[in-house]
Amino acid sequence: MSPRADRRLTRPLLLAVFFLSGASGLVYEITWMRRLTLVFGSSTLAVATVLAAYMGGLAIGSYFLGRRADRRPTRALAFYGKLEMGIAAAALLVPFLLRGVGAVYLGIAPQLEALPQLFFLIQFLLVGAVLLIPTTAMGGTLPALSRWVVRDSAGIGMNVAVLYGVNTLGAETGTAAAIYVLLPFAGLTRSE
Repeated sequence: MSPRADRRLTRPLLLAVFFLSGASGLVYEITWMRRLTLVFGSSTLAVATVLAAYMGGLAIGSYFLGRRADRRPTRALAFYGKLEMGIAAAALLVPFLLRGVGAVYLGIAPQLEALPQLFFLIQFLLVGAVLLIPTTAMGGTLPALSRWVVRDSAGIGMNVAVLYGVNTLGAETGTAAAIYVLLPFAGLTRSE
C-alpha cells in the first residue's frame, strides 16, 4: 500500500480520535472548573482565573509545541500521540494536585483577605501550577496533527479547518456530556 493510500485510510481514524480529544478536553475543563470553585469559590475573578490559566496553557502549547512539530513533520503524528498520552497521564494526577492546592490555599487564604491583589495572584499561581502541563499539551495537539495532515501549502486551509471543526464539535459534545450526563449522574468526584 502506498503512503498516500495509507494516509487516506488513517485520516478517518484520526478525525475520530481528534473528536474524542476535543470532547475529553472540555469534560476536563468543566470538571476541573467545578472542582476549583469548591476551593476558590465561584466569584467572577475565581472563574476568570481558572479560564485564564486554562487558555494560557492552550496558547503556550500551541505556540511552542506547534513549532516543535514543524521542525520534525515526519514525526508529527508520533508527537501528537505522545501529547495525548501526556494529557491522559496529567489528567489522572490533577484530582490529587487539586486536593493539595485546596489544602495550601485554605491554609493561607485567611491571611490574604486584606490583600486582594496578592490573594488573586496566589490563586492564579496555584491554578496555573496544576493546569499548565495538561493544558499546554492540549494546546499542542492541533498544530501537531495539522503538521502531519498538511503536506503542502495548497491544503492548509481546508485540512486545518476540518481538524479544527471536528475538534470543536467534539468539545461541544464533551460540554453537553459533562453538564447533562456526567456531573448529574456520576457526580463531580467520579467525573474527574
